[in-house]
Amino acid sequence: MLKRRITAPIIAAALAAGFASTAQAKEIDTIIWAYPAGSYSDNGRAYFSTYGDYIGVDDQKKDGETVCVQFYAKPVSTGKRDLFIRCNAQGSGTSKDWNFDFVENSEVNIRTFMASDGSGRNDHAYGEWVSTIA
Repeated sequence: MLKRRITAPIIAAALAAGFASTAQAKEIDTIIWAYPAGSYSDNGRAYFSTYGDYIGVDDQKKDGETVCVQFYAKPVSTGKRDLFIRCNAQGSGTSKDWNFDFVENSEVNIRTFMASDGSGRNDHAYGEWVSTIA
């Protein structure tokens, strides 16, 4: 009888810890990376961070082109999934990021591409889409 009284609280504590760690897993930051395609894969990269809903772009090579990120997401402000483009036209060795507020548990898809005129136009070298949940 004594073993049952001791074992039951231990099992209950273990189950509670298991449920707590599942709930906490959502709070862990998830970062996904995307790269331009082909010979441009080393020229830059973009990322999405689930903690704070940051989208960022790194320009990694002096090539006279701009690294851009294209993404689908659902901002809290509209509640509608939409397509966005952000570019880092600051030049090689620089990073730029933007903070958003996306609907929790909504899908975010990003891909990186190159733009020859810094505006997100005259674009090429679209990378693969990468996805996660906000």
